[in-house]
Amino acid sequence: MGIEQAWNKGFTGSGITLAIVDDGIDTSHIDLNYDAALSYNFMQNIADPNHINGDEGHGTNCAGVAAALKNSECVIGTAYEANIAGLRLLDSKTGMTPSDEAAALTYKLSDIDIYSNSWGPTDSGITVDELPSVVNAAFVEGVEHGRGGKGAIYVWASGNGGYLSDDCQADGYTISMYTIAIAAVSKSGTPTSYSEHCSAVMAAAYSGNIDSDPNDLAIITTGPSNTCVDDFDGTSAACPLAAGIIALTLQANDALTWRDVQHLIVETSVSAGLTGGFYSNGAGKQGIHLHLSPYFGFGLMNAKNMVDFAASWETVPPRILCYAFSTESSENINDVTITDTIDLSKCKVLYTEHVTIKVTFQSSYRGDTNIKLKSPASTVVTVLGNRTLDDDAYQITWSLMTVHFWGESAAGSWSITLYDVYGGNSKNTLL
Repeated sequence: MGIEQAWNKGFTGSGITLAIVDDGIDTSHIDLNYDAALSYNFMQNIADPNHINGDEGHGTNCAGVAAALKNSECVIGTAYEANIAGLRLLDSKTGMTPSDEAAALTYKLSDIDIYSNSWGPTDSGITVDELPSVVNAAFVEGVEHGRGGKGAIYVWASGNGGYLSDDCQADGYTISMYTIAIAAVSKSGTPTSYSEHCSAVMAAAYSGNIDSDPNDLAIITTGPSNTCVDDFDGTSAACPLAAGIIALTLQANDALTWRDVQHLIVETSVSAGLTGGFYSNGAGKQGIHLHLSPYFGFGLMNAKNMVDFAASWETVPPRILCYAFSTESSENINDVTITDTIDLSKCKVLYTEHVTIKVTFQSSYRGDTNIKLKSPASTVVTVLGNRTLDDDAYQITWSLMTVHFWGESAAGSWSITLYDVYGGNSKNTLL
């Protein structure tokens, strides 16, 4: 992932503050550069973010991956000279509220650069968890006012529901355009058995896959009570690794905006050596060659590439938004497809970043229903994959986000297709 090469160029995360939003951290751990002034416990409303319950320690695991010190202790973290803030939000005995989440994600916005989040909805393959409106407002506040107006960076684990055929499009946190969704890749370059995939994933980072491959390796990192652990894995490990790479990148160029960081990930991630259904989208018609995968986004993050590109990066222009609506409704009985078309011929977006569609639909077995989106450049993207355990039959209104049209022109006709994967649904309705 080019991390050692970035270190050799002098980038260590120095001057960057990275917050671990989790179940707290071991604030006295000898291997962590803990910043008490930027830390808080939102569950007990106290300054001390230490673990409280005996089953906690996840946050300390994440902190070590991101920024464990360069010493003779457990491990060298990705950005080993970055400051670590602990924001205790998760508690096995106390449930957090959306207001708690929003408070944590906007805490010390002027001082914290990156918020690393290795948590999310239940990875059951059944749950569809919408982003609370107060949390979406927090993201907007963060990208508009964080880092002196350059925007806070929100990094998010894509989820560990791969065992259960879960799809990260059902997770309102990972499909926000304001977050960077990170999936996990095994040492062999294949998708890990647990990592959730979807077209909202922006990139991947290494994590262990020892449950499926005994030759793979788990992650060595810091543990609670000043210990070291050698069995950390999941997208929980991939997320802080990615956050650490972003810390190195911000040290290389602290003028980068939150969108600059996303563009750098797109431009510098590596697909060579990965096995995960990569393809090229329609951006090639504009002379841009982007390779994408539902498993790995734009590929494996590369720290050397990130810091090299960051040094001379020019800030991207302001965003332009295009909207279009369809009032058509269709119902198919014992049929497999419904298609609707949306006209964006007057759209002025020449270089697409995020595409979000909001759909209302109903199926007799929701998990068998896929939704695909086709762009004017004829790129077809699955924006909702099948989830075999999801037997819900109620009507749902849901927003789906994809980065797979990145670089394409938005002008023209877009089509949405809802279809039944197995042909067993007695009814599909697109409203």
